[in-house]
Amino acid sequence: MQIIDQIQKLILEDHWISAKSIAEHLGISWEWVGPIIHEDLDMRELSAKWVPECLNTDQKLQWCQSCEQLLEFFQCDPNDFLLRLVTTDETWLYHYDPETIDYLPKGQTTNAEYYPSLLVQLKDILKEKCRGKVTKGILFLHDNDPAHQALATQKKLGLHGLPTS
Repeated sequence: MQIIDQIQKLILEDHWISAKSIAEHLGISWEWVGPIIHEDLDMRELSAKWVPECLNTDQKLQWCQSCEQLLEFFQCDPNDFLLRLVTTDETWLYHYDPETIDYLPKGQTTNAEYYPSLLVQLKDILKEKCRGKVTKGILFLHDNDPAHQALATQKKLGLHGLPTS
């Protein structure tokens, strides 16, 4: 049980840590690390980052609250709701606009400094392209990526009048 706890601690400290690095750090065979991560800790690798397979209780509560808030926005004004809603996910591209797409240099990752500045740029672009269609502000819906949920991100978005769910 102690090895499982040590592996979990290493992953929580660095979600990008490799199974090989964990094995070397703990002085165990790397063949043991994979089953412990997948079976005992119920985690999977996503874009080279270890993430829980299932949402924990706090994450489930946060998603329920976000969904309830979005439902309230929808019920207040269904026609305006879809014009206001912007979803973000750095792995998907639903709207191709070569003038407004921002690409990170190779090796750079989305962080709490880069992400809010990108959303502020997006806000300005949406205002220009929508020309008054977004009358009640933009609603940004993003996942629980650390860069999205960071306090610095939330503060900067709040300063720019960008409510998030």
